[in-house]
Amino acid sequence: DGKVFDDLSSIGDTPSDIRTIYSRRQMVKFVCKWILLAFLLFSVMLYSKAQSTSQYSLSMPRWALLRGRSNRFQPMKDMFIEISGKDSFLDTNSPQYRALVYLAEHDPLKLNPNDPILSKQIIQRYVLSVLYFSTNGPSWKHRVYWLTGQHECGWQYVICSDVQEESNNTTDAGKNKRQKVGLAGDKFNPENMDDDFSDFADSDLGLGKGRIITGLKLFDNGLAGDNLPPELVELKYLHILDVGSNSLVGTINSYFSQFTHMRELYLNRNGFHGKIDANMTKGLTKLKVLSLGHNFLTGKVDDQFLRDLTSLENLSLEYNQLSGIIPTILGSMKALQHIRLGGNNLRGKIPLSLENNLPNLQRLWLQENKLTGTIPSSIFCDAS
Repeated sequence: DGKVFDDLSSIGDTPSDIRTIYSRRQMVKFVCKWILLAFLLFSVMLYSKAQSTSQYSLSMPRWALLRGRSNRFQPMKDMFIEISGKDSFLDTNSPQYRALVYLAEHDPLKLNPNDPILSKQIIQRYVLSVLYFSTNGPSWKHRVYWLTGQHECGWQYVICSDVQEESNNTTDAGKNKRQKVGLAGDKFNPENMDDDFSDFADSDLGLGKGRIITGLKLFDNGLAGDNLPPELVELKYLHILDVGSNSLVGTINSYFSQFTHMRELYLNRNGFHGKIDANMTKGLTKLKVLSLGHNFLTGKVDDQFLRDLTSLENLSLEYNQLSGIIPTILGSMKALQHIRLGGNNLRGKIPLSLENNLPNLQRLWLQENKLTGTIPSSIFCDAS
């Protein structure tokens, strides 16, 4: 400190003054040494952090420097452009670009994009990586094994089925499970698959190249972002998608209609807004559970939105901002067991089509609306 040395120069040359000068100089040296040491330690920490390859995230400047170093980069980019479009890779901070760099430069599996046998696995890992980066993956509550060398079917909350051809040493229990999901032969039959595959042990089904993702259960997991990435439609055999109780926003897109094998869809308790797209449920004839409650959806629920949901058992649209009348087509949906429409702005009377037409109906929630008239007792077929 310049002021300190100016003060020192004004002191006399007596022994006492000399001791004072020496003491102050020693103190200055001591402080300077500790400041220098702290600076060096801080620099080492920053350097180590920059050099580390975290299993959850990679620093963008490092990605930019690594662009194109691997011979897998360009073939993978060409593959992913067919899925996401060329514009998605113009921004090096986009989820698609980040997923590309991870798979081409950092993925410990080092999958070869020129091997057609591996193409399905590469696409699955790409879709999950895009989902991860699109929804603030590093801040998820649970993300064990995500973006690691583990097979993507081993990533936490990812459900898969194995479509490999049976080997000669398959156990009887394994055969039974394969037959149960339609995997006894060498062809995948999604029609014979159950909704839950969590009890399938790896020893029975293996961790081979033929594993197909059939479910994502990411309920209350800290996902945040503007909607879900459209790349998800590449997971063609999804039976269950649960992203309820997260912080997703945006509108619910019509691409959900491409999940023709979907059995359960949970988008409830997020921040989705806008009108319900009647086309989002087109062709979803196998859907059993549709949960869109506790969002900010507006508009009417028309018959077109429900027309193809012939297998629907549970319909949850409660606590949105929906208007109009109760859809009359509900009376023709014989499989319905639970209908939740409470907490909206629905008007009019309960349609006559609901009376005596829903043999499986167990619960009907209509509270906190603007309905008029009476609730007929015959709406429940077993009512006395």
